Amino acid sequence: MNFPSSTIEQKIVELLSVGQLSKPELLTIISGQLGVTVSAVYYGLAKLQRKAIVVEDKSDILKINKTWIEKFDIQFSQYRNQETQKSYLSMLGEGQKVTYKFTDFHIFTAFWDNASLELLAKLDTDGCKEKKYLYIEPHPAWMMYFPELSDSFYRIITAKGYTTYSLMHQPVTEIQRQTIKRLRGLGMQVSFENKTPIYLNYNIFGNYIIKSKYDKDLSEFLLQQELSGLDMTRMRQVVEDSLVPVTLEILCDSKKAAKMWKQYQKLFV
Repeated sequence: MNFPSSTIEQKIVELLSVGQLSKPELLTIISGQLGVTVSAVYYGLAKLQRKAIVVEDKSDILKINKTWIEKFDIQFSQYRNQETQKSYLSMLGEGQKVTYKFTDFHIFTAFWDNASLELLAKLDTDGCKEKKYLYIEPHPAWMMYFPELSDSFYRIITAKGYTTYSLMHQPVTEIQRQTIKRLRGLGMQVSFENKTPIYLNYNIFGNYIIKSKYDKDLSEFLLQQELSGLDMTRMRQVVEDSLVPVTLEILCDSKKAAKMWKQYQKLFV
């Protein structure tokens, strides 16, 4: 998550820091202001998405990734204060859900980060007083291979007053054991259960449930590579190079979220 270096990238960030735009609007404005081709702007936008600086909503709306803003604490006060600005996700009503598919790991994680922070902001606006965030990841690949991403996110939500819980399978590799130690050092409560399939992840907070479904074969392959002693650098590369789809489902369902909390909270006593 480095600061954008090219003029086009900087202009995109500058424009989106004022407020979100549709992709056609952004392409037209930037190409007109800088006198460059739409293709050049599109290329710069793609780089920002891979750097997890810009994320794209379901309806082709572009916005600055809130995790990136908060991590670097840049001068985006205008954007930060636009909490009343309606986003696609914040308009999800009770019982409604939306589904996304990704094949690029960095775009997926950037979108996931931003979606979580947007929904947490919506809960704050709605006056939700229960500040608990449960992350169910049977095989915590994201936390293990990309700690700079996962730890940044968790520091942000902890600073917002949330207690974080992490539920995973019993550790069987040294990477997993070291990850658990690191997470507990960040203040997370960590517990274990082996029933959730290795390829499914859940985030539960307020009345929202975010479900991530990974490729089953890739999930099992990663675990086998860990068991064989493959080093961390290679594990990261395997994940980044894989172009298999990840399905992300965001559901607003207070009853189902409460039921899942009740099911899992006993594991953290």
